[in-house]
Amino acid sequence: MDISDPTRSITPSLDGPVLAVLATAGRPMTVGEIAQVSARGSEIGIRRCVDRLVAQGIVRATEMGRNRVHELNRQHIAAPIAIQMASLRLELINRLRGELCGMESSSDRPRGCLDRLPGAMVTRTAILICCSFVAYASARE
Repeated sequence: MDISDPTRSITPSLDGPVLAVLATAGRPMTVGEIAQVSARGSEIGIRRCVDRLVAQGIVRATEMGRNRVHELNRQHIAAPIAIQMASLRLELINRLRGELCGMESSSDRPRGCLDRLPGAMVTRTAILICCSFVAYASARE
């Protein structure tokens, strides 16, 4: 899994990061704003993607002054999936945290240099180590 853009696990196109941005935005956004927040993609690529998503109906476009703004059409049948895609990174972190917190109080926790750190610091350090490993493993795939 690509930690920087977990939507890539579902779709290699820009649809994933664009829908994830719009699902969490909470307000209409211009293409430029989407491009600034998106995990990947050029402004031109995102513009083409947004136009395609507008044609499919999952994104709504509205003229606001001189700008055209876009938002997720939450009434679309696929909107809940876009919202879930937006939370993939958080879901991974929560799962790692759950596993590591469970290890904190048990004898399963690896022994070594982390034993000298307070419990909360062990968890944060272990999460960083796990995330680094996952990112490294993803890059090697």
